[in-house]
Amino acid sequence: MRFSRYSIYYVPDGLLGKFGASWLGWDIQARKSVPFLQIQNTEIDLNQLTEKPRKYGFHGTLKAPFRLKSCKTEKELIADFEGFCRNQSSVSSDKLVLQVINDFLALAPGKQSKQINRLAQNCVTYFERYRAPLNKMELAKRRSKPLTIYQQEMLSKWGYPYVFKDFKFHLTLTGKISKTHVDELLSFLGPKIKPIVGDRFSIKELVLVGEDREGLFHGLIRRKLKY
Repeated sequence: MRFSRYSIYYVPDGLLGKFGASWLGWDIQARKSVPFLQIQNTEIDLNQLTEKPRKYGFHGTLKAPFRLKSCKTEKELIADFEGFCRNQSSVSSDKLVLQVINDFLALAPGKQSKQINRLAQNCVTYFERYRAPLNKMELAKRRSKPLTIYQQEMLSKWGYPYVFKDFKFHLTLTGKISKTHVDELLSFLGPKIKPIVGDRFSIKELVLVGEDREGLFHGLIRRKLKY
């Protein structure tokens, strides 16, 4: 399968990974659609609610999606990804909690972690050698949303505006939601999330993912970080 873009993700496994896949309807690791989580006695429409984040799979982004330079190959990227993981330490933070970020719902550490931020920074800088410059369409799409001067600079330099000081690690759960749905979603998700997130959050593995022709992201290779 040929992939149009690649990205470096944290993809949870175990109970959290299974929950995320059934919530979005797409299992990025198994690379297939899965039945939605069964929801009763509520007006929540998972198909509509998760339409935007579904194609990306349940994940935390560490290096935003990028097209491969013409002088680089997927084989080289995979080999470098494996070497990178062997030399990066696992990281941890406070436990994941439900948060409204801008206008969408996500799971994120209760307090942002310097360790995770450093890992993300390393991913951004290390894999920059593989990123093709943004084309006019990609730039226009990014600039269609309001950006600070700093974010515009980061977009020009790194191909993504929300890096370094503006990076906030999170696992997206929904597309844009209205304020009227926030309480219902938090009430519904709270009891389901609490037993599966644990008291601490750790990133012990990274996943290299690829975007197919339909825009769906697939887990290509998962590697452990050093301890």
